[in-house]
Amino acid sequence: MKKNKTLFLSLIFSFIIGIIFWGFIKNNNKTTFYKATETDVIGNEDESNHIKRQKWIDEMHKSAKGTNWKKIELSNRIKRANKYRNYYRNNFSERTNIATGKLIGHWKETGSNNQAGRIHLSEIDTLSKKLYCASAGGNIWKTKKGEDNWSVINDQFKIPKIIALKVSYSQSLRRIFVVSGSFSIEGFFYTDNEGQSWNIASGLENIAKWGVIKRAIFTTDSTNSIYLLAKEWDYTNWDPMTSVYRSTDFGISFTQIASFDKATYGDVNKFDIWADKYNSDKVYLLENNNIHSFDKSNNLNFISSFTINNSGSKILKGCKTKNSTTLYVSVSANNESKIYRSMDEGNNWAFQGTVNTDPFTSNSFCVSSTNPDNLYFGGVNCFKSYDGGASWTLINEWYKYYNSVENKLHADIPGINIFKTSATQEKVYISTDGGLFLSQDSMQTVENVSLKNHRVSQYYSTYTCRFSPEIVHAGSQDQGYQLSKEIDGKFRDFEQVVSGDYGHIVSGDEGASVWMVYPGFAIYYPNINDNTSRKKWDFNMTGQYWMPPLMEDPEDNESVYLAGGSTTGGAHIFHLTYQISHINFNELSFDFSNANNSKISAMAYSPLDKNTRYVLTNNGEFFVSQNGGANWTLSSAIKDFGAHYFYGADIIASQKDSSTVYIAGSGYSNYAAFVSYDKGKTFDSLGTALPSTLVYAITATEDEKYIFAATE
Repeated sequence: MKKNKTLFLSLIFSFIIGIIFWGFIKNNNKTTFYKATETDVIGNEDESNHIKRQKWIDEMHKSAKGTNWKKIELSNRIKRANKYRNYYRNNFSERTNIATGKLIGHWKETGSNNQAGRIHLSEIDTLSKKLYCASAGGNIWKTKKGEDNWSVINDQFKIPKIIALKVSYSQSLRRIFVVSGSFSIEGFFYTDNEGQSWNIASGLENIAKWGVIKRAIFTTDSTNSIYLLAKEWDYTNWDPMTSVYRSTDFGISFTQIASFDKATYGDVNKFDIWADKYNSDKVYLLENNNIHSFDKSNNLNFISSFTINNSGSKILKGCKTKNSTTLYVSVSANNESKIYRSMDEGNNWAFQGTVNTDPFTSNSFCVSSTNPDNLYFGGVNCFKSYDGGASWTLINEWYKYYNSVENKLHADIPGINIFKTSATQEKVYISTDGGLFLSQDSMQTVENVSLKNHRVSQYYSTYTCRFSPEIVHAGSQDQGYQLSKEIDGKFRDFEQVVSGDYGHIVSGDEGASVWMVYPGFAIYYPNINDNTSRKKWDFNMTGQYWMPPLMEDPEDNESVYLAGGSTTGGAHIFHLTYQISHINFNELSFDFSNANNSKISAMAYSPLDKNTRYVLTNNGEFFVSQNGGANWTLSSAIKDFGAHYFYGADIIASQKDSSTVYIAGSGYSNYAAFVSYDKGKTFDSLGTALPSTLVYAITATEDEKYIFAATE
């Protein structure tokens, strides 16, 4: 950041809601604006991409064996929420006191106002007429039905991987329940004051040690019983087991009422549990190809067995009408799901048909609450059946969304939820990677209810133009590369230039052009402020991260360095150069895998000496080059942590001293940030007050008096 330029501190928060900026923005330059164009659709959304993304995220949170980073982060969130709850509630517009008054600034959420991201599921409070939904960022959003004034109720308390959301009343008490399906944490939370404070249910400690909640069922019996289906550890047989827990005190505590060992019954994906949400006089349990029900005394009563043609993962759903209860089981494997039906409360079963997709989550299969013949099933695309699953119709191809965002479903369907409005009418809410959609005609048409003020996008990367700071680039999760050129307005709209997942946005000319990566290619916009013409380079390599880091070339604005992968094996840096008609690549010779399968996780160069360059690997190995990357040397061991514990997420080289360099990354079994004053020969921990967490990115003021960390 050069002197006499705008002071602009940007903290890059990965997988959080919105883009937040701190600082003062001044600019008098003229900017050329271009007419918005239709989104270019690139790539092929499929389930394998979802799995690779999750593996990449898990790899970032490296820690010592036996360390539960998710539980550490839950503890961090609880402490932080308790500390700041009253302050933020009373001083929301005055959040300017940073580092106990040593630095003053103002935080402002800027958007995106018109590009919604992944929603997991939805809920309606029929008394207050409020619509709720849970986002992939771990937040609960609410609005009045039919309005677009979305707001967050748990802004200071992220709840990961939400699989259930319920608003319930018991006498004069109104309670919101949120269930997390994140592995090895206390997964059942509730609030009685619309998210101002949160409580954790007791009785689920064994799940929190080593397990996960798969399904939550909220009944309408006299005690408002809540049932949980979970995977946990059997310390007697030393094997996983599937368990059912029940609460009869409105979610305060739970008691195990059934358990099934893996050796006899298989894994939890062979089980499911269901009860009608409006009249749950009976709770059904699917166990392999057997159907049971629980009575009010917690006894498990066998109903029937039926023949299943494959052994995939299973989902149990149903519909209770005035005259009968219809049950459905989907059995999914190899990108198809077979549908079975019982029309007599589980006594007799018949195979119905096949839908050509796996469910995106266990909430992606849904049965109408008024018509038991109407079924809806979501994977990458969403399907509907009006004949009990015998035949299926595609609602729309995922790429149709981009030319009709108002009434075509986005790709990926994490949840489908149905709410009765009368004995014969219902609303269907479809959660997608592009926000929440509503259908009021049994999925014949859909309406996007996240078009405005639902600032729920997830961003991998942002970049602000240095000479025209009103120009902001954002790489999002499944909502593409986005661009905003707005100057005024409380919240920004962003144009989605190209679809997909984009990150690691860099520029060698302060924002006149930009490079970024998609999981399968690198892409370059040579004149981004005037037009969106581009060139891309498909990854001609294997072994790289799902979204590999980039570093601008300090010697050439039209070149970039990419963290490989290799064409032959190992971990190499690739040098990409724009050549008008194509992009040339050069695979540099040095192998950073170091015979232990290391991958390049961060790169940087010294702004004071561009020949001094640094590389950090996922195994904590720090490499230094003194001649512009021609030769590399592995530095001495980094103090205070074992190399195999550390994932390096970011490097910043000092702007004041060519020998000083800062690194940060996964800090669950060691410190999360370090500093070296001798170009990486030795490292010291950078303060001990940073909690045990993952640092995604670090940045510093020009005088390096203050260093900022964007954390998990």
